[in-house]
Amino acid sequence: MTGIIPEAEKLIPAYDLVDVDYQILHTTRGCIRQCGFCGTYIIEPEWMCKESIKDEIIKKKLVFYDNNFLANPHIENILNE
Repeated sequence: MTGIIPEAEKLIPAYDLVDVDYQILHTTRGCIRQCGFCGTYIIEPEWMCKESIKDEIIKKKLVFYDNNFLANPHIENILNE
């Protein structure tokens, strides 16, 4: 099975179980490139962009684990949120 599980994407990690003061988020899934050294486009074959993350934000510090952060056409809106 490849791709994203939509139900899992909506779950909030149990940050109370770890000692961190930040939250991990994604603004995109999949990849617009097919680099020979990377498997993201195989693991996540569908390119998806979020238009907003405001309903996902629960901490003041955010870390984006995102292969294509700047490729998201909605990135300006997301950064303003």
